[in-house]
Amino acid sequence: METMGRRARYDETLIAALAAGHTQGEAAKLVGVHRRTVQRRVHDPLFRAQLDDAKREIVSQTSASVSDAITAVVGTLKALLADQNPCVRLKAAAQLDEMAGRYRDADLAERVFTLEQQHVRESAAWAHGA
Repeated sequence: METMGRRARYDETLIAALAAGHTQGEAAKLVGVHRRTVQRRVHDPLFRAQLDDAKREIVSQTSASVSDAITAVVGTLKALLADQNPCVRLKAAAQLDEMAGRYRDADLAERVFTLEQQHVRESAAWAHGA
């Protein structure tokens, strides 16, 4: 029974480390397990689903904290579109276009991530007979 409690603590620390961007080797050292143990855990569908949830939460928190700043940046660039200097207008337009492209890429990446997470959960449920 103690092994399961220990594993849950290890998993929690592993998930936090991996979601924060640590390599599997770094996460293993943080937890005090072998790198192969981390590799096995990452291949477990339920662990992977928890890791994906943690990563998505980090992305969500980061997005929320950056959102206000981006709104201010867009407001500034929009104001610069009316500048008298054509070079300033051109640079502002180019920056807005680049930001719009990044937004579209991020939106697409989030959609793919959501589909992958759904697939992992369905695979895990199927593998565990649910």
